[in-house]
This record gives sequence, C-alpha cells and structure tokens, in this order.
Amino acid sequence: MHTIRKLQNNRLQIRYKTIVYLRLYLGFGFGYLVAYSIESSEKRRCRSCVDRKQQGTTGYSRELRRSETAGNDGMQQMSELRRSELRRAASISSVLRVHLLKIDFDGGCPNCRFSPLTHVYLETEEEEQAAMAMAMKLRFLPNYEHRFTSAPKAWRSIPVKLSVKNQVQSQSLQKKKRRPENVAGEFFVDHTCIDCDTCRWMAPEVFSRVDGMSAVSKQPSCQEERLKALQALLSCPTSSISTEKRSHDILEVQKTFPIPINMDKIPGVYHCGYHSDKSYGAASYLIVHPQGNILIDSPRYTERLARNIEDMGGAQYMFLTHKDDVADHKKWSDRLGCKRILHSTEVQDITEDVEMKLDGCGPWSLNDDIQLIHTPGHTEGSVCLLYKPLKVLFTGDHLAIEEDSELSLSEEYNFYSVPVQLDSVAKLLEVDFEWMLPGHGRRVVYKDIEEKNSSLKAFLASKQHANGF
Repeated sequence: MHTIRKLQNNRLQIRYKTIVYLRLYLGFGFGYLVAYSIESSEKRRCRSCVDRKQQGTTGYSRELRRSETAGNDGMQQMSELRRSELRRAASISSVLRVHLLKIDFDGGCPNCRFSPLTHVYLETEEEEQAAMAMAMKLRFLPNYEHRFTSAPKAWRSIPVKLSVKNQVQSQSLQKKKRRPENVAGEFFVDHTCIDCDTCRWMAPEVFSRVDGMSAVSKQPSCQEERLKALQALLSCPTSSISTEKRSHDILEVQKTFPIPINMDKIPGVYHCGYHSDKSYGAASYLIVHPQGNILIDSPRYTERLARNIEDMGGAQYMFLTHKDDVADHKKWSDRLGCKRILHSTEVQDITEDVEMKLDGCGPWSLNDDIQLIHTPGHTEGSVCLLYKPLKVLFTGDHLAIEEDSELSLSEEYNFYSVPVQLDSVAKLLEVDFEWMLPGHGRRVVYKDIEEKNSSLKAFLASKQHANGF
C-alpha cells in the first residue's frame, strides 16, 4: 500500500513538473517569438534617418577630417567658411542618429516623430497595409518600448490599456523640440532647421524666418495653403517640419510631386521637391521633353518620387550644375538609367563614374533646344542649362534672388572666384531667358529681355562699385 501511494505521488510530481516545464517552455517560446517579431519589425529602418546618418554625417565628417589631417596645405585649400559649414552640417547630422523603427498604430519613427501614415518610408498602399497589420499586432504588447527611448522592460501578459498608444506617441513627440517661435496649431518647425529657405518659398503664407531659422508664422487657413505646407514638409531636407497629429492625406500629397511650376507659361517644367540635406536643401527640377526627359540636379531619393517620375516618362539625362548639389545622383542613375552630365573640373570621388563629362568652356548642345552654358565662379566648372523654347535658365548656385528680392551670387559660399563669377553673370546679358530657376534662393520671372538685362546690369554695377572690381 505504501509502495502504491509512493508511485502515485511520483506520478503526480512528474505530471506537475511536466506541466510546469511545458508552461515554462511555451512561455519562453512565445516570448522568443514576440521578441523575434519585434526585432524583425525594428530591422525596417527609418529610411530618411538612415540616409542622413550614412550619407550626411559620414560624408561631412569624412571631408572635414580629410582636410584637417592633411596638415597646413590641406587646411589652406579649404576656406574657413567651408570648414565651419562642414562642422555645422556634421553637428546637425549627428543629432539625426540612426535608429530603428518602432511601428505602432499612432507611433512611428521616434526620432523623426512621423507616424506610419506620414513617414516617407510608407510609399505604397501595399507597404501601408503591411505596416498597419504589424502595428495592430504590436499594439497588444503593452510594455514594449523603443530601445533608444527607454530601458527595456520584461514582457508580461496583462490587458492592454488604450492609453499606451498615446503614451508612445507622446514620447515620440518629445523627440521633436518645437521652436517657441511657432504659432500655436497643427504645423510646427523644430530645432533641427538649417535655414535653407525651402519651406519659406514653397509655402510663404505659412512659414517665415525668425531668429535665423524657419518657423510657422500662420497656420494654413484653406486647402491650398495646407497642401503647400505639406509639400514643404515632405521637401524639407532635414525633416524639421512636423504636425501635431498624423496627416491622413499625406499619401495623396506625395502623389503631387513633381510639382508643375507654371503650366500656362512654362508647361513641362517641374519642381521635384524632396530636397536633400547632402546638397544643403538645393532644389532640383524635371523637364518633360519629347526627346527624353531631363533631371536638373539631384533630389533626395525616394521610391514614391521615383515612381512618379517613371510615370512621366523617366529621365534620359541627369544634368548636374556643379559638384555641390549631386546628392543621390547614383541612386537616380541606377533607378532611371539616365546619363549623368557634369563638367570635368567638378568630378570628385563620388562622381567619377558619371557618363558624360564636359570639357572646355562650351557652350554645349544637349538637344536642338537645350544649351549648356559654362558659368565659372561659384565653382570652376559651374554650368547653367538654357531651355530655349520656354526661355528658362536653370542656374544651380550661380545666381538667384534672395528673400529680400535682391539678386545674389552667394559670395560667402564662393569656392572659386567672385570676380570670375561676376564675369559669368555678365555673359548672361547675351542669353535669351525670362525665367531663372536656381538651386538655392528664389525664382525670378522677368516680363521681357529688356527687364532681365536692366536687372543684371544694375546688379553688376552695384557689385563692381562695392567690391572695386
């Protein structure tokens, strides 16, 4: 009898231990699956931030470090202005460190603050549906926190509270420090603004310059102003513009790029948007041409913009006005199969494989109605593109209008010769154009050639008098 009870007790112990071990095994197994699913979702990086880390900070720091380690000769070759510019860019980009994506119903990239419905990594309806499906799964993990926003907590099975979603969103909002100069409302500019002026000329009714940076001076009051503000948000090179809540119409706004500049007067000429911090927010353009479309300078690469450009016929050429604004030229060339054009004196390590290198002083003809004009000064090999039928001149960094409506050639950012650049401006007196579309600065529209020449002559006279050239 004692033996029977002992056997029964052993069986009960074995059964109990089996149940315990099985529960532990299942618990650890489920925990592993949860951790794996979270890690898999995190491996999808915020594309905008990864690009800024890999191609922004790394590039700026490498150029700065190369010049500083080259001794006195290397430092002399790089002006103090350029070194300060690089240091500023490196410090700005270092703030935008690489981070993994926390997918949540209303969360998103905790450093960029954009939610899954507004961030540029969701560029197709299929991607949106996949992300939303993952978000619905992950929102039932109540204690999962982003590894960069808080210390990890042990997972435990408790009912999910609806406040968790809002807590995660508020934590990600804190990553974007709203400038106090912004007026109250939906849109705001944060402290990472680099004062590139992009938003201020894209949506002048909403954005203005306050204390050396952009700020929201008035919230959009109509649908047109809101559209322009969202286009500026997507075009900001440092993602420094945000909204308090996710914008449900952001995917529709993405479809508006490239943006036609003036369909009545210059049909087929578009502003690409999506400015890149690698070119300090320079604008890029697209000419839809019967003999093959032409990209002028490089926008930030995104799948959405690439598909939109492909729907418009792709691009046969990518014309690079100078070495500063090449941005994601390699990605665009690989995607669209376009031939890149750059003056030979502008070729660097990152552009050594461009397909077409211009030699000499030109001018060169790309098509019967496309002329390339050598305008050295800002850099040695700066070149402008003239679209003859529409009288449009794409000037790159050669010449533009500043916020104060005055012509400017950005002397403080000159990397070759100001006198040479003024001589190149004088060459434009013989060029027949009425529209001037720059990389940096504001667009210029003249009513006729006489007004254009009068403006250029007055500008040259003022510069020659001020500088004694």
